[in-house]
Formats: sequence, structure tokens, C-alpha cells
Amino acid sequence: MKYIFLINFSKYSLIFFPFLLISGPFFTDLIGSVIGIFTFLFILKNKEYEYLDNKFFYYFILIFIIINLSSVLSVDKSISFKSSTTYLRLILFIFALAFLMNHFKDLAKGIHKVYSLCFLILFIDSLLIINFNINILGIETDGNNPRIRSLFDDEEIMGSFISRTLPLYVGLTYFYNNNNIIKYNLIIIILAFFLILISGERAALGNFFIFLFFYFFFERKFLTWLLFSLLIVFLIIFQIKKESIDRNFMHTINQSMNLENNVIFFSLRHTLHYYTAFEIFKDYPILGAGIKSFRKLCLEKKYIEKLKQDYGKDMNEKGLIDGCNTHPHHIYLQFLSEIGLIGFLLFLSIFIYITYNLFILLKSSFKNRDLLKNKDSSNYFFLLAIFISMFPFLPSGNYFNNWYIFLNYLPIGLYLANKIKR
Repeated sequence: MKYIFLINFSKYSLIFFPFLLISGPFFTDLIGSVIGIFTFLFILKNKEYEYLDNKFFYYFILIFIIINLSSVLSVDKSISFKSSTTYLRLILFIFALAFLMNHFKDLAKGIHKVYSLCFLILFIDSLLIINFNINILGIETDGNNPRIRSLFDDEEIMGSFISRTLPLYVGLTYFYNNNNIIKYNLIIIILAFFLILISGERAALGNFFIFLFFYFFFERKFLTWLLFSLLIVFLIIFQIKKESIDRNFMHTINQSMNLENNVIFFSLRHTLHYYTAFEIFKDYPILGAGIKSFRKLCLEKKYIEKLKQDYGKDMNEKGLIDGCNTHPHHIYLQFLSEIGLIGFLLFLSIFIYITYNLFILLKSSFKNRDLLKNKDSSNYFFLLAIFISMFPFLPSGNYFNNWYIFLNYLPIGLYLANKIKR
């Protein structure tokens, strides 16, 4: 009886997981970990070992071993081990998700409905903030800010949430064979574009354009209508929230311009992070300096002096004294500096695997889109969600942040549900 409770708790927690993501990192991490543990116990009780005895599970266990070896050699072992040892909860979570999606046939539909509700709530809330300086909870909020945060409190991550869950949402419509796939998806894509633009998150906008590119090549119906609708949304926001448009486009252009003949990637601050991360990698090339070590090592004098050799004048003009932050703002440079070349290659191989299979499905859709099964169509968008989360040519958040990593691992679990399905 207790095992039935465990699995039902996991099911309903997963259905409402989108709300947990909006609530912040605490409940996302707590409930995500509980889902993994409870479902793991249920899998063992029912001896459904195919979810644990497969190449995907063993590969993530290998990653777990490597990042913990990195922590053994870390410059700050206590901080690194907090992230490396608890990485196990992510492994349990994604395979729990795969099991639950196959065990409960109505689960995909439930999650899809909750995501729809989340998008709608964020849209209404953002309109209230822009027009009345108050959110849906009755709390006063500055609607003149070029970066609308909506229900994400002080965190400027609404655009990241929307851009990373959009392909996941579309994939779910195919997973449970929604008869109104195109209609629902077009509406949500338009809402997503609106929310991402007013969030002022440039990386999120880049993620959206990647999604749009792959969506158009896969689902070519109503292409003209959708483009026209997105143009209308852009023009509306240009009128009511021009400062968000300026931040997304003009501010980006200004920050990316060369200074003193030095190439700037995205902004001078981003470039200093990247430069520092690469210098740390050169000192700790094999297993890195340990997870979350960047925030400590970036303060060391030798890295600051190297920065000043190439960017000293630009740094003085911008009032910057080092390349420090809590992370390098680029996941692959974070892998190199914190878990070294071995860890980097393990995660890079995931991206290569994802990219290869994504383009295989894209190629199949060109041959005959109507012959693709719903399983393949859903996999296409789950793979796209992972592709976006690991795309190497845009800035990123802290890969090992508990909110960020659960958001990025959701589509992995959904993809595995199709791969391990009986």
C-alpha cells in the first residue's frame, strides 16, 4: 500500500511540476528529489529494472563518478561535493520521469494542461504589471522595468523558463496525440514570443529563434499566418514596451562592439568571464578545479593580471576590476574550468548525440512528414529542448544550479520515456 502512495505522490507532483519551477529553486529541488527517490523505490519493488539497466543510466552514472573525482581534487572540496554528490538526485529524477510517463498514460496530458495554465497565468500577470504596476497576487510591481519578471520574484528568469519549456510543451502534444496539436501550439508560440520579449532576456530570445527555425522546418502548416502573428506581437510590444525591445536588440549590439581592437563576445563582462574560465582550465586541465570553484578562483591575482594585459583599458572605462561571477555564463567553459577536459567531453558527447538524432528526425520529416509516428514527433521536440539547453553559441546560466538543472533535465526524462518504452 505504501508503495502505491509513493508512486501516486510522484505522479501528481510531476503534473504540477511547472508550478514548482515558477515558485523557485527550493520546492523544485525538494519535490524533484522526492519524485526521484519515491519512484526509484517503486521500480525496485516491482523489479522493473529496464529503467536502471540500460546504456543511458550507466552513462549518467559515469558522469556522476567523474564529477565526484573532480571534487576530490577540488580547490574547495566542501562546496564541490555538495553539488557532485547530489547529482545523483538528477539521475533518479530523469529515470523516474521516464518510468512515470510510461506507467501513467494520462500523465503527459496532465502536464500539458498545467503548462498551458502556466503560460496563460504568466501572460495575464505580465499584462497587469505593464498596465497597472500590480501583479496577479496584488503585489505592487514596477511595470516600467525593461525586464518583466512576473511571478519569478526577484529572479530575471521568466524568459529562460518560457524558451526552454516551449519545445517541451510542443513535444507533449505529440506524446499524447492531441487532436488539436497545431492550434494549441500556434497559440502558445505567440504567447511565448510576447513573454520572452518583455522579459528582456536576450539569451532566451536566441533560444526562441532556434526553436522557431526547427519548428518551421518540421511543421510547415500555417507558416505565413504564424510569422504574421509574431510580427504583430513585435509591433504591439514596440508600442507599449519599447524599452524591452531596445534591451533585446540595441543594447545587445552596443555591448557586442569591439573595444580597443579586442573581440567582445556578447559583452565585455561576458568576455572577461570566458577569458578567466579558460585560464583556470589551463591550470586544471584534466578534472578541473571542482564544481563551483570559478567563483573563488576568479578572484586570484594571476587571473586578474592576465585579464588586464589584454582588456585593462576597457575594464577601467567600464569600472570592472576582474572577470568574477558565480559561474562563467557559458556551460562549456564552466565544464572546462570546473570539471576539466574529461567532464567536458562527457557532456559534449551528449550534445553531439542529441544533435545527430535531432537532424535525423528533421531529415525524415522532409522525406514524408505524415509518415512520422507521434513518438518520433515528440522526440524531435524533446531533443530540441535539450539541444537549446546545451547550445554552445549563447550565454547560459549556472549548469549546476538546482533550478536550472531540473529545468534542463525535464526533456531528458521525457526523451528517455520514449527510448525505454516497452
